[in-house]
Amino acid sequence: MSISIITVHLNDFSGLQKTTHSLQVLNTQTGVQWIVIDGASTPADEEQREVLDSTRLLSDEFVSEPDSGIYAAMNKGVNLAREQYLLFLNAGDRLHPGFDLEKLLKTLEQTSPDMIWGSYDESGKHNRVSNIQPRNEKWLWWGMPTSHQAMLFRRESLGHDPYDENLKIAGDYDLVLKLANTGATIETTLMPICIADGTGVSNMEQGPALAEQMIVRKRHFGTSTFVNLSISASHRTISWIGQIGSLRKLWK
Repeated sequence: MSISIITVHLNDFSGLQKTTHSLQVLNTQTGVQWIVIDGASTPADEEQREVLDSTRLLSDEFVSEPDSGIYAAMNKGVNLAREQYLLFLNAGDRLHPGFDLEKLLKTLEQTSPDMIWGSYDESGKHNRVSNIQPRNEKWLWWGMPTSHQAMLFRRESLGHDPYDENLKIAGDYDLVLKLANTGATIETTLMPICIADGTGVSNMEQGPALAEQMIVRKRHFGTSTFVNLSISASHRTISWIGQIGSLRKLWK
């Protein structure tokens, strides 16, 4: 048993370099598959070309072609995955130094959950928040229980093209709710999985992200407009408070 790591990238060469460097600790791990889906990036100089060429050589699967968005790219990665569990680390995200693949695989071999939710750190523009722990699944109505990059998914549970490509930001939330509402087995772990890039789209474009979450919440829970707006307002307030690094865990 092992994992497939899927990295989606488009013109974030410094972020891709960080991700690549963090994965080098897995070089000695037998069976780890690294899939890179590049959206036809256009390097501006020799340094950026070298980053892309190096990634092509180090990865097990490298696809570079235009796509319709991040979830189309992630679907491509899922469809290429050959290992039993999938982890998504997009350009800019890093594997956490405390991630213990051998220990995690032993757990997965014993229980084979459809999803496992782990802890993570988040690196922002000005600070870093450490040890953000996964919420209980009873809080799924609120939002993602942990970072998407701190989740592992059983390959068999995802099928073909599991992400809704009509969504631009909240497709991960949609997938988690779809799996949870169809009886998926879930385990949580306090093991740190990743250092998530806190400057990603879902963090930096909060308005569109909350709007899509409302669509997803209504789709899976039938949440009324009033309740949806109330949840979004709460997210905005907590997000504002969370600009203070020590309080940001409240939002997460």
